[in-house]
Amino acid sequence: EELEKYSKNLEKMVEERTLEIKTLNNLMTALLNSLEQGFFVFDTEGTCLPVASSACQRVIEKDPKGKKVWDVLGLEPKSIPGFKKWLTTLYLEMLPFEDLSPLGPQKYPHSKGNEVKFEYFPIRSAEVKITSVVAVATDITDLIQAQREAESEKAYAKMILQMIKNKRQIQSFILETESLLAEMNLYFSQQPLNIDG
Repeated sequence: EELEKYSKNLEKMVEERTLEIKTLNNLMTALLNSLEQGFFVFDTEGTCLPVASSACQRVIEKDPKGKKVWDVLGLEPKSIPGFKKWLTTLYLEMLPFEDLSPLGPQKYPHSKGNEVKFEYFPIRSAEVKITSVVAVATDITDLIQAQREAESEKAYAKMILQMIKNKRQIQSFILETESLLAEMNLYFSQQPLNIDG
């Protein structure tokens, strides 16, 4: 009788836990898809796992699930062997992950010319070994444009400050130019007009 109660209780506990996990998975999926960054995960063989944010469609122009990571990253065929060596080195952790990850592909060749940068983060097992890698793709087009505009404004402000700093020299140059133009105007006004050339 007690065993039967325990069994029924266990079934109920399993159902509750399953519902909790399902709710948590739905929440995580919603969070992942609400971000503006493309997230996907790839394994030691370079195969993208079935975990990816919907923003991948916009940021990297494809759904990475089940594809090879070098295809997702848009690598040219000549770059793939070097990428595979980087991948092997990354998973074997010949050097710390933090030192190796910046050596991976950092940009994506977007068809619309958008600036997309990549960052990589390890997923580790209980034994602290890397089991897979999360790639995060971020569209930084607006940031790059803002930086260019800021640089342009900075250069303009620097030019104005330089002009203010050299105010006397600029005034002197303008006066000399006006004087030279007046002399040339006087000279040409005194010359006879030669229509024949």
